[in-house]
Amino acid sequence: MTGPDRAALYQIAAGTGFRANEIRSLTPENFLLDRDDPVVRVNAAYAKDRKEVDQPIRQDLALLLSNWLKGKTAGLPVFPKLTKHTNLLIRGDLARAGIAYRDSSKLKLVADFHSLRHTYVTMVVQSGATVKACQTLARHSTPVLTIGRYAKASSEELRGAMDRLPSTLDERSTVKTGPQGLATHLPLPGDGSGRDMADADAIPNGGELQALDEWKGCKALSEAELDALCRLLAVTDGTEGVGFEPTVGLTLLRFSRPSQSATLAPLLGSNELQTISDPLRR
Repeated sequence: MTGPDRAALYQIAAGTGFRANEIRSLTPENFLLDRDDPVVRVNAAYAKDRKEVDQPIRQDLALLLSNWLKGKTAGLPVFPKLTKHTNLLIRGDLARAGIAYRDSSKLKLVADFHSLRHTYVTMVVQSGATVKACQTLARHSTPVLTIGRYAKASSEELRGAMDRLPSTLDERSTVKTGPQGLATHLPLPGDGSGRDMADADAIPNGGELQALDEWKGCKALSEAELDALCRLLAVTDGTEGVGFEPTVGLTLLRFSRPSQSATLAPLLGSNELQTISDPLRR
């Protein structure tokens, strides 16, 4: 193939997303370029999904192809010498252009001929088209294949997305070093966050936290006091728990149906049964 033919081949592949076999079927009649919305048509017999498609292309690509098609014979394929080994074809041109066949990313992507279709889908996604438009232009049965398999996100695109995010900081969030700088990013006292407010090293000087005086009268609960609170919840009257919940000193909150409960039968007349059943009967 001549240089101009190979250049047109790569432009068509990257500008339409056509597969190699679809491109082999193209004749001059498949290029509908003299219209406001230029398209390249693939006949149903050669399309992968066996459906005729009019693929829209850019105006500048339409102009380039119009000049290139002037030397082509009507009714005959425009790429009669297109090899079946398209990977070797493009790999040779990449070497001449000084472009690496395999990139340096962790994915180790290769620039084979089918990667031109991936390039097309990626550019469509990056253009801001809707998911449905991307799926239609890629001619996929599901958008999952379009976005998940074909579209690629570059590091520059990811950085651009981060730069467009709204800031979560405010004017008070200047980064400083040391404990005092860190304290400017922490919640103010009394905000209910549960932060330990007894750490004097984390309190900036200069009266920024005016509630400091209010902390001086506070003291932590002793271990004995905490233990007493825990035991209070575990106090029972010696009776085995009945109903739906275990006995934790809150017997009035347990429910049962005394008239139908075999568990409560031995407790008839007891104070606990009377306490539970009387409110239910009322």
